Amino acid sequence: MRARRPLHLTILSRPPPHRKRGSMNGFTLVEIMIVVMITGLLAAMAIPGFTRARENTQMSAAMNDLRVFAGAFEMYAMENGTWPADRLPGEFPPEMDGYLDVDTFTAPAPIGGNYDWDPPSSSSKPSGVAAGVSVRNHHLRADQVQTLRDRFGESRLRTLNSDELFYVLAVE
Repeated sequence: MRARRPLHLTILSRPPPHRKRGSMNGFTLVEIMIVVMITGLLAAMAIPGFTRARENTQMSAAMNDLRVFAGAFEMYAMENGTWPADRLPGEFPPEMDGYLDVDTFTAPAPIGGNYDWDPPSSSSKPSGVAAGVSVRNHHLRADQVQTLRDRFGESRLRTLNSDELFYVLAVE
């Protein structure tokens, strides 16, 4: 007598009725192309927002740095009756030790370029300005500089030329 397989094994070993024997599981090329297209569209919509957010963050950080530096230089002038000596862009005035963080002043600005201290003896200032802190060789466009002025309501912010942003401390 021949042994029969149990009924439950027979049912499980058969292929499902809606699938043909030998068919492959997976995605078609068209399905993959649709997913890639949707992903590309979502990325194209999100990237401008991320870029704008990054630019706004960089401008806010640079404005904050300029205000902190301006406050420190003004405090030094009030306490000592004179301004610190002129230095090259990106070079820390040693008189400001204790007033400013050396690493922040000498690091590249968030908007590109270097911070610079321009005392009354410096010739690289806008006319009518006695002293100020600037960012030299920044990478902002003219419309971004105007946005910076508008957003912060900053009347003390000036441009000397296309690549220098100047924060006025004292006028002549």
